[in-house]
Amino acid sequence: MNKSELIKQTFKIISEITNDNFVTIKNFDYIPDRSSIENGIDVMIPSEYINEISQKLGNIGYSVRSDNLQYLYGAEPHIHFIYYTKSGEGIHFDVVTGLYYRSSNDLNLFVKINDELINSMMNNKVKVDNMWMWQPPPEDELVHLCCHTIFDKRLVKDVYVKRIDYLFELCDVEQVRWLLEKAFFKVSDTILKNIKNNKTAEIYENYISFMNY
Repeated sequence: MNKSELIKQTFKIISEITNDNFVTIKNFDYIPDRSSIENGIDVMIPSEYINEISQKLGNIGYSVRSDNLQYLYGAEPHIHFIYYTKSGEGIHFDVVTGLYYRSSNDLNLFVKINDELINSMMNNKVKVDNMWMWQPPPEDELVHLCCHTIFDKRLVKDVYVKRIDYLFELCDVEQVRWLLEKAFFKVSDTILKNIKNNKTAEIYENYISFMNY
């Protein structure tokens, strides 16, 4: 089985077990050709399905491990599903049970920011004619990428700048504003202003400046 077939089969298993109650949350343009151990496939799946998915994917050759870090406010570990094909190519499904990000004060501590962000992404997900099947609407993906760059990466890479700027052109701005408020509170207006003014690359520095004021 080649890499593309394996990814397609894996998504089919996830779809069947969860009854399509999942969403692939970012990096769709990597799937399948650029998917690898480093470029994992990020999927959010409610926690009640994790044991069955782990068993099923383990049965077809995936190794399974979870992160061993600290988690607060309902955050749960990432579960990593790793598979090496006969050609030596690696597949990595990075599965989360919610939207959890690194603490601003401790890179080894993950926190859940807001249930409304999780509910919005799951409830408003969009069906697509691709092997990953479901992805967030532009507003939810944009806010998730802002959280990912600011909290997890602490750096706004060019690839994320381009994607956020692209998504913003597709977004309902008031919905973006609402979602940003749930994630960033008083800093949300500053982040939205940066994106509107084509200064997305500055959102991390402006977040830090605001928080250190």
